[in-house]
Formats: sequence, structure tokens, C-alpha cells
Amino acid sequence: FFPVMVNVCNDTVTLAYRWTYRLEGLDEMFAQQFPTAIVLNTGAHYMPDEQYRARVTHALRLVRAWQAECRGGRRHLTACPFYWRTTAPGIPDCMAFTRPINDVTAMEAHVAEKSPGVAGAAPFYHWEKFRRQNDLAYEMLRDAAATASAAPAFEYDVVPGYEIGLQRPDTRVSESDCLHSRDPAIADAENVVLLHYLRSSRTEGDVARLKRYEHEFERGTNVNAMGTDLNWSLVNRPDYPY
Repeated sequence: FFPVMVNVCNDTVTLAYRWTYRLEGLDEMFAQQFPTAIVLNTGAHYMPDEQYRARVTHALRLVRAWQAECRGGRRHLTACPFYWRTTAPGIPDCMAFTRPINDVTAMEAHVAEKSPGVAGAAPFYHWEKFRRQNDLAYEMLRDAAATASAAPAFEYDVVPGYEIGLQRPDTRVSESDCLHSRDPAIADAENVVLLHYLRSSRTEGDVARLKRYEHEFERGTNVNAMGTDLNWSLVNRPDYPY
């Protein structure tokens, strides 16, 4: 899918959002818009384990190659961070929750329960399998780092979207949509983690190199004219303006 790009921080930073159903099209993404940092996740689109492994393995292979090129060759960027965001499930019977639940184990048990007659019940969407698949992702990330033989090493951090989302069942849209959130609390918490990682992974020298870096794509394409973040509530409407 074509990206949506937003220039922020006085046009010094370009955020490119790309949505694919199951990690398709990453080859095209790297070819069209070479990034200087990446956040990647599968979203709440369940795949059988064999397919999940194949998709994530291919994605990590591309990310390893990107990171090596970003920090070497003619680009010479000293920090090219990669972040994997784990995937949170929907919450069956979500409207019964009115506050955060600070107990991951209890919420995992709730998600794993079969809830006949409740819209968005776990067995239909395989939400009860998300923990295991997040663990598979952790395993593949560790393997990718361990098998990276050429310097510089493959580096990554994990944004714990699974634990963050699981503990905020009170944010969901409606009884018929127990996956998406009507409240930005989950995204805000994930962004705090991401900004912490960005701040800790880049030195002043890294930032200075980035300021001199010339991107190889037109940064004005598909940018919100107001220079602000997108109104994501409009995404599914026919008059979507971005």
C-alpha cells in the first residue's frame, strides 16, 4: 500500500505509515523510501504459526539488510534503530471493564475463555493465541541477533504492545468492536516507550548526522497539509482526505 507521510518537528522529521495485511510489500517499502528508523508489527491479523514464522523471518531478513546498509556503505548513519511492537489481542466482553486491569495473567485468562454470544469472542479471532505468537517473535528476534555474523551487529528493541493493550480493556470502542480503542491511552503508552528508546539509542553525534542526511524520496508526497498528525477516525470514511 502507498504510504501516508506526515512531516513534523518543524519539517525535520518525516513519519511514513504503511499498512499491510500480513507483512507483505516490505521489499517495495525499502526500495521506495529508505528509512532511518523502523517500527514493525503484524497487527491483530492472525496467521497460522507456520505462515507467521515465514512472514516474520522474511521481514527480519530484510530489516537486517536494511540496518547493515543504513550504518555502512555510502549512508554512514551511526544509529539505525529497529523496534518490534508486540501485538495485543481484543478483549471479549470488553464493555464490562470500566478501568485498567493491572494483572497480565488475569487478563490472559479472560481472553482465553470462550465467550459464546459475545461479539468479538476470542475463538473467532484467535486472540488467545497472540501470547504464543508474540513469544515466537521474541524467539526469532533473538535468533536473528545471534546469527548476524557480519559487523555491525543486528540490534533491536521491543515495544511491549501486548502487555500495554492487555491491561487497558476499558478503552475499547463498543460491544461489537472489542479490538480497537476509542481512547488514545494505549497508543500514548506505546509512544512513551518508543520515544524513550529513540532518546537512549541516539547520541548528539547521531542526530547531527541525521540532520545532514538527504533522503532519496520526495518528502512532500501524501503529507497532511496542516503538518500535523492524521485524524485516524476518518480512515474508514469515503471522504478520507489524506
